[in-house]
Amino acid sequence: MSFVSRSGTVGRPKEFILAGDASASLRNTGFEELKDVKSTRFERKNQHRKSRRADGGDIAPYRSVSREEVLCNPVLLGNVKFDHIRSFQNLEAYPHVFESDLDVLQWACAMTGESPTARMLLKEAQEDGWAIALDDLSQDGYAIDAETQSVLIDHFGMTAPAIGKSAHFRHAMLVNFIKALRQLWHDRRNTNMYASHRPDAIIQLERARAADCETIAILAGWELRAAGHSDFWRYLIGSSIGDMAIAFTQKNETDPTGFYDGSVLTRTFCEWYADETRVGATDTATLEYMDELMADANGKPAFGKNSVSSAAVERLSALPKDRAYLEGMGNNICVDPHFVRMRDTINEAHLSQIIYDTQVVRVEGVPFRDPRLARLIFPENKVKVTE
Repeated sequence: MSFVSRSGTVGRPKEFILAGDASASLRNTGFEELKDVKSTRFERKNQHRKSRRADGGDIAPYRSVSREEVLCNPVLLGNVKFDHIRSFQNLEAYPHVFESDLDVLQWACAMTGESPTARMLLKEAQEDGWAIALDDLSQDGYAIDAETQSVLIDHFGMTAPAIGKSAHFRHAMLVNFIKALRQLWHDRRNTNMYASHRPDAIIQLERARAADCETIAILAGWELRAAGHSDFWRYLIGSSIGDMAIAFTQKNETDPTGFYDGSVLTRTFCEWYADETRVGATDTATLEYMDELMADANGKPAFGKNSVSSAAVERLSALPKDRAYLEGMGNNICVDPHFVRMRDTINEAHLSQIIYDTQVVRVEGVPFRDPRLARLIFPENKVKVTE
């Protein structure tokens, strides 16, 4: 038997000769299916699509005014037994059963208690009688209401069950809560900063406070990582302060003793000033608040005349055991252009206007730099001079 193959080069057919008559052998050949080696990986195991609906029905991801929700009033931090929650709740699984804002707040307090540094800040806030609540702050993170002694944490417009399902927004809330606790710590120890310092000094002090709050959040995240919550540390690396988290890690790896002498935190603190957007946003918020103070002063002096000192900056970095990680760095922070210069021209013009307004005397809406000249032009018995 022979056949011709056309698979080769055209015009050069190849002929193959088979020994014997193959047709009979092929007809007598039986084929048996071996089921034990049959592949099943291309077969659909389940004919129905996997249901992505959560247990217990649909979860509404966003809050709506028309929909009834399980909300809660501000909760006193002193009434939150976070040690009890840590003992009887699995903090990894607890978020998946959030039903109300109270569950979210209890989880945040319990997670804060896992960090020794954040735990001390939380206990101090409990002793002072502060309360906590969730609110829609339009991505502002947190807000502090001194009149009602309430800390408001942004819920990003999401319901409690949706927050429990989203690790990103859940960890963002935890970071904001830790920064709010550190801000309360600052407010308790520096109550008259605006009344005692010049506007330019206030800018530097507010920068240092903001950098310290971010640094303490990084420190708490590292402590939570050591406690087994590595997912929170991964969130920090991917967040807006990820450069600070990376600087913390690099310094800690190259100098392990720096974690104990404070140099790791100092390096993290300095990294905050490397982001111009971060510094500019802090300056803008500070300048707007100074405008509000000047409007409420009704012509009276709204600010003091003290300049920023190295001791004041170093006090802002005190840790729970009264150890300041910026010790010895205060003078550099006060004079080094990396920490002092105003990068945003709009903020610089805004600050210049505020300084100008604090140095003039206004009489009938007319500004004077010399109060005696103002009284000569506008006699004091006819018009009221506002200094």
